[in-house]
Amino acid sequence: MKHLLLPGIVLVLSSIASAQISGPKTIPGNYSTIQAAIAALNTQGVGSGGVTFVVALNHTETLANATAGVLTATGTATDSIIFKKASEPGQSEDHSLHPGTSASADGIIKISGGDFIVFDGIDLAENAIIIHEYKTEWGMHW
Repeated sequence: MKHLLLPGIVLVLSSIASAQISGPKTIPGNYSTIQAAIAALNTQGVGSGGVTFVVALNHTETLANATAGVLTATGTATDSIIFKKASEPGQSEDHSLHPGTSASADGIIKISGGDFIVFDGIDLAENAIIIHEYKTEWGMHW
């Protein structure tokens, strides 16, 4: 029985490690939304070499709720997390991420305990549906 335990543990640990996210990813494409990419990062973590999410031209999304933009994963100096806009010469580039509808949401992206995270060229905008008393007070918070 002991001979089967060690190979089983190794197999489980290797499957967990391989589930980490790394390399270039596209939104939409590998992930349908920024929200889906954040959820995957929070559960799987970042793999060797880090991860870069390239967000398609004119991508716009509204987060499902007040906690959908909470990023709890962390990068390192060599394994960073990057969300950046795609760019093509001569193309109009409009990327917008809006908060979900919530009376208590004061922001859009919240980095909770993470480091080495970059959002490059992603516009964070108020959700026009939210009534005046509950306007978004910040786009990103850590």
